Amino acid sequence: MVIVMTERSGRFWGGWRGKCCALLLVLGGGIGLFSYFTPRSPKVSHLFVELDADGSPFTRTAIQGIPCRLEINFGSKYPLALSKQLLTQLEKTEAGTTTLRNVKGDETECLTFYIKELKVGELKFKNILVLEKKISLDEQYGSMGQPLLSQQNLLLDFKNSAIVACNDKKVLPSLGYRLEEMTKIPFELGRTGIILSCKTDLGIKKLDLTTAANLSCLRQPAEQSEPPPTLTTSQLVIGGKDFGPQVLRFVYITPKLDEIDGFLGMDFLRRHVTYIDFENGLVYIRERE
Repeated sequence: MVIVMTERSGRFWGGWRGKCCALLLVLGGGIGLFSYFTPRSPKVSHLFVELDADGSPFTRTAIQGIPCRLEINFGSKYPLALSKQLLTQLEKTEAGTTTLRNVKGDETECLTFYIKELKVGELKFKNILVLEKKISLDEQYGSMGQPLLSQQNLLLDFKNSAIVACNDKKVLPSLGYRLEEMTKIPFELGRTGIILSCKTDLGIKKLDLTTAANLSCLRQPAEQSEPPPTLTTSQLVIGGKDFGPQVLRFVYITPKLDEIDGFLGMDFLRRHVTYIDFENGLVYIRERE
């Protein structure tokens, strides 16, 4: 499947030039498990991907006949977030409220709803829980989160503007992708998404692999009120493979997100081909040719 995606990171998290993650973490609201899951399919689906001026991925689709842009956000715990302007035009069922906290620790009370169906490319989902997202821009805009994206194993090839949904690894060579030529790395699926253990010049760091951060970053050290804006680590070793130098920017991350030390963002993903095997908790990465 090819997914067209673009995100304006600044909408979900301002500050630091609006270039870091927009992570929506469910803290409360008493909402149960989602009922939108669909059986995994062996077929291959392609989505065409666009990148915005900041290099963030998005797709274009229509919900109930209304065109909209959907960012691809592996960092969101909500399956779908839509702008208030778009939601007011949709048939929906109220589902109460929930409290979200972003990576800075700011809390927001949000309305939630259910919509009956969502189709993105060849992917179809039923009975989707939707978060109403208030954004400053008046447009029909939203994002797909981890619960929807993880229903298929995904190959990310942003240089070729493609996301391929394919659960059958035997099909990948016919598409030009060979997993035996890639580094196989186990990951932990946490609140923020896909967490990788990475060796840097500052030691082992737990980095969230995410499309929601345009630039890779590290947690600002608590003992330093004004750390240097960036660190270029001479090594980034993941799964025993050194992917070479990587620029990491220091940002504030709430201490309540103590399971991660930072984010490995789109600046890394654009330089690599990545296959995410959600079924087995593995990610395969290789540098672009």
